[in-house]
Amino acid sequence: MVKDVQKKHPELYLNENYVNNWGYSLAGQNQLHDALEIFKLNVSLYPKGWNTYDSLAETYERIGNRKLAIENYKRSLALNAQNTNAIEFLKKVGESTEK
Repeated sequence: MVKDVQKKHPELYLNENYVNNWGYSLAGQNQLHDALEIFKLNVSLYPKGWNTYDSLAETYERIGNRKLAIENYKRSLALNAQNTNAIEFLKKVGESTEK
């Protein structure tokens, strides 16, 4: 749906940082499920952006879905092996940081 709107209205450009900040703004207001949807949108728009997966993982952890948090931290780490946030979280929960 978003991609259809972007084709029809190319002036409506949602860059990765803008969408990420939008998600964190919602999370900061404790609207975690709305934030989760925004972070999912960002992953769909920018599937090669390591930070999109990192933010999604953080939100999954905050809502109590550790399995999906781990999965998304691993995706983030695969895209950026230097992502210390993902490394620290995975070590904390006893998950491997190896590919």
